[in-house]
Amino acid sequence: LNVQKWVYEPGMPEEWHRTQSPLYDEVEKALEEYKQGKRPSKEQGKDWHRYQIMSFLQGLPKSIPVEDCKYFEDILELERHNDDAFFSAFYAISITSGHQEVWSRVEKFMGTIGRMLYVLPVIRAMIDTDWSKEKARPLFESVKGMHHQITVHAMDGLLKKAGL
Repeated sequence: LNVQKWVYEPGMPEEWHRTQSPLYDEVEKALEEYKQGKRPSKEQGKDWHRYQIMSFLQGLPKSIPVEDCKYFEDILELERHNDDAFFSAFYAISITSGHQEVWSRVEKFMGTIGRMLYVLPVIRAMIDTDWSKEKARPLFESVKGMHHQITVHAMDGLLKKAGL
């Protein structure tokens, strides 16, 4: 192994080979088809494991049609999985997409989930979106008592930076 080449030289060495993963390739195919206007079917994603679902959610555009938000929530069975990482990614997309029907669930999520990893993407989406921007500070004030001080400081910093 040529450490100098791998660590200090720009780009990937010629001997680099991309890892092959049929599971990841399924998700990439579904995302590529979605970009071309074809939504994945419930059948297509029914056997996806946690990391496939997460990769799919993270690979979606920042904003999608509200109808697609509802569709993906249904076919990915997010409520059944009950995974905070899924909810964080989904709520961030839903907020930026204008899916205002999720607001009560966002409020509950922000009041019960304390991990900065999960709450900051939601706060960022709220700050970046017209319909939710003015709701961000009041929501923060109502939930900050249940969060760790590092998370509170991070959320407050984002809100202050946005002038909220």
